Amino acid sequence: LIITNDTGTAHISSAVGTPTVCILGGGHFGRFLPYPDLPSQSSKIEAVFHKMPCYDCNWQCVYTFNKGEPAPCISNVSVDAVWQEVGKIIEARVS
Repeated sequence: LIITNDTGTAHISSAVGTPTVCILGGGHFGRFLPYPDLPSQSSKIEAVFHKMPCYDCNWQCVYTFNKGEPAPCISNVSVDAVWQEVGKIIEARVS
Protein backbone atom coordinates (compact mmCIF):
# COMPACT_ATOMS: atom_id res chain seq x y z
CA LEU A 1 0.00 0.00 0.00
CA ILE A 2 1.25 3.47 -0.85
CA ILE A 3 -0.16 6.87 0.07
CA THR A 4 1.04 9.64 -2.23
CA ASN A 5 0.04 12.78 -4.05
CA ASP A 6 -0.63 13.07 -7.79
CA THR A 7 2.85 12.30 -9.09
CA GLY A 8 4.46 9.57 -11.12
CA THR A 9 4.69 7.50 -7.95
CA ALA A 10 0.91 7.05 -7.89
CA HIS A 11 0.74 5.96 -11.52
CA ILE A 12 3.71 3.58 -11.31
CA SER A 13 2.54 1.93 -8.09
CA SER A 14 -0.91 1.40 -9.56
CA ALA A 15 0.54 0.03 -12.80
CA VAL A 16 2.52 -2.63 -10.92
CA GLY A 17 -0.51 -3.64 -8.86
CA THR A 18 0.26 -1.88 -5.58
CA PRO A 19 -2.87 -0.56 -3.88
CA THR A 20 -2.54 3.22 -4.00
CA VAL A 21 -4.29 6.07 -2.21
CA CYS A 22 -3.65 9.38 -3.97
CA ILE A 23 -4.33 12.77 -2.40
CA LEU A 24 -5.55 14.84 -5.29
CA GLY A 25 -5.96 18.60 -5.66
CA GLY A 26 -8.03 20.50 -8.18
CA GLY A 27 -5.41 22.13 -10.39
CA HIS A 28 -5.41 19.39 -13.01
CA PHE A 29 -8.40 17.39 -11.78
CA GLY A 30 -9.40 14.79 -14.32
CA ARG A 31 -6.37 15.32 -16.53
CA PHE A 32 -4.28 12.61 -14.86
CA LEU A 33 -6.51 11.39 -12.04
CA PRO A 34 -8.99 10.10 -11.16
CA TYR A 35 -8.80 7.42 -13.82
CA PRO A 36 -11.97 6.87 -15.82
CA ASP A 37 -14.03 3.79 -15.02
CA LEU A 38 -13.41 1.37 -17.87
CA PRO A 39 -15.30 -1.94 -17.77
CA SER A 40 -12.40 -3.97 -19.19
CA GLN A 41 -9.72 -2.52 -16.89
CA SER A 42 -9.19 -2.40 -13.16
CA SER A 43 -7.20 0.20 -11.29
CA LYS A 44 -5.34 -0.14 -8.01
CA ILE A 45 -5.60 3.59 -7.31
CA GLU A 46 -8.11 5.44 -5.17
CA ALA A 47 -8.16 9.23 -5.41
CA VAL A 48 -9.06 11.22 -2.29
CA PHE A 49 -10.07 14.82 -2.92
CA HIS A 50 -12.15 17.72 -1.64
CA LYS A 51 -14.14 18.93 -4.63
CA MET A 52 -14.38 22.71 -4.91
CA PRO A 53 -16.10 24.96 -7.50
CA CYS A 54 -12.72 26.29 -8.63
CA TYR A 55 -11.42 22.88 -9.79
CA ASP A 56 -9.53 22.82 -13.12
CA CYS A 57 -7.82 26.12 -12.25
CA ASN A 58 -4.48 24.94 -13.70
CA TRP A 59 -3.04 25.72 -10.25
CA GLN A 60 -3.88 29.44 -10.62
CA CYS A 61 -5.63 29.43 -7.24
CA VAL A 62 -8.35 32.02 -6.64
CA TYR A 63 -7.83 31.78 -2.87
CA THR A 64 -5.25 33.55 -0.78
CA PHE A 65 -2.86 31.42 1.24
CA ASN A 66 0.65 31.83 2.57
CA LYS A 67 3.74 30.82 0.64
CA GLY A 68 4.71 27.26 1.49
CA GLU A 69 1.16 26.28 2.43
CA PRO A 70 -0.91 23.97 0.25
CA ALA A 71 -3.79 25.30 -1.82
CA PRO A 72 -7.18 24.92 -0.12
CA CYS A 73 -8.19 22.05 -2.39
CA ILE A 74 -5.28 20.09 -0.86
CA SER A 75 -5.46 21.32 2.72
CA ASN A 76 -9.20 20.52 2.83
CA VAL A 77 -8.52 16.82 2.19
CA SER A 78 -8.94 15.37 5.65
CA VAL A 79 -6.73 12.77 7.24
CA ASP A 80 -9.92 10.85 8.03
CA ALA A 81 -10.85 10.69 4.34
CA VAL A 82 -7.43 9.26 3.50
CA TRP A 83 -7.61 6.73 6.35
CA GLN A 84 -11.08 5.67 5.17
CA GLU A 85 -9.63 4.63 1.82
CA VAL A 86 -6.67 2.94 3.51
CA GLY A 87 -9.12 1.03 5.73
CA LYS A 88 -11.09 -0.19 2.72
CA ILE A 89 -7.92 -1.52 1.11
CA ILE A 90 -6.82 -3.26 4.30
CA GLU A 91 -10.28 -4.78 4.84
CA ALA A 92 -10.33 -6.11 1.27
CA ARG A 93 -6.93 -7.75 1.81
CA VAL A 94 -7.96 -9.35 5.12
CA SER A 95 -11.31 -10.65 3.83
